[in-house]
Amino acid sequence: MISQPRLISTGILAALACASLVVAGPVGAKPLGKPLKGAALDSSTYQATEGSDSSVTLTVLRSTPKGTASVTLSTSDGTAKAGTDYTAVNTTVSFRSGESAKTVSIPILVDSQSGDGNETVNIALSNPKGVSLDTPSSAVLTIHESTQLLTNGGFETGNFTGWTTGTSPTCLTPSGCNNPGAPTMPAPSIDTGTVHSGADSAYIGQPIVCGSDAGGNAFLYRDVAIPTSGSTSLSFWYRGQSNDKFAFDGQQALIQDTSGNLLATVFNQDDQSLTWKQVTFDLTPYAGTTVRLFFRVYGDGDSTPDCTGMNLDDVSVLNG
Repeated sequence: MISQPRLISTGILAALACASLVVAGPVGAKPLGKPLKGAALDSSTYQATEGSDSSVTLTVLRSTPKGTASVTLSTSDGTAKAGTDYTAVNTTVSFRSGESAKTVSIPILVDSQSGDGNETVNIALSNPKGVSLDTPSSAVLTIHESTQLLTNGGFETGNFTGWTTGTSPTCLTPSGCNNPGAPTMPAPSIDTGTVHSGADSAYIGQPIVCGSDAGGNAFLYRDVAIPTSGSTSLSFWYRGQSNDKFAFDGQQALIQDTSGNLLATVFNQDDQSLTWKQVTFDLTPYAGTTVRLFFRVYGDGDSTPDCTGMNLDDVSVLNG
């Protein structure tokens, strides 16, 4: 006997179609099963960690990609302060025809204050054009405070407490050192005249105005235990100066183990800019170990006094 195909009523088909639409939702729908009826944020809460996250990215959705539309996204202070904890944003989010999602980034700043605890930023959508607002049209960003793993990173004690300094006659110049009578590089010192912030910075090497070109190298380092959890980031400011070339003199920022073995090169260069520059480096891959932050300047001891040095300030290691 040949079985006959079963018939499904049009009423059941209609019910199935409606159920399918509710589950799938229109283009750009929020992932909660609720159909989006206008423009909204992709979440009502966002998280960031100071010192680990340089920014937080939000997504603004709209229910249909048809036609053009726009909304204003703005931030305002909760317990966090614009310009100190984050960079304020007030921008028009514009959708072209065919677009149903746009992203906006809120920069996260490193607050020099510690003990503030977690802080909040208010986020709001407003001024809709060509679209209505759906929920959530407002949100709260929580900035989690990181733990500072370093003390005296700005040398504000007026000395090198917590740091180890030294000099070595070892020639590190790639082309070699051919002046055995050259003086050894002077030991690092505290500089009160050139600082990035505060009253002091560290100076390694020689100033560009010098009487004789030193050979060997001078260094400054300290060991830091990297926590097993969270992300850990190194940040520091330096100001290079030199009258020589990289083939002869150089400035180095290195990550070593506690035996002095090289783990990573942050930079190895001959910066002549006389400009403060910030450098960041991710230390998270070294979680559960102790690393050495090693800063060094080397020279070739040339008969011509073309000297090299650098200031170092605001060294920070944040975990969060």
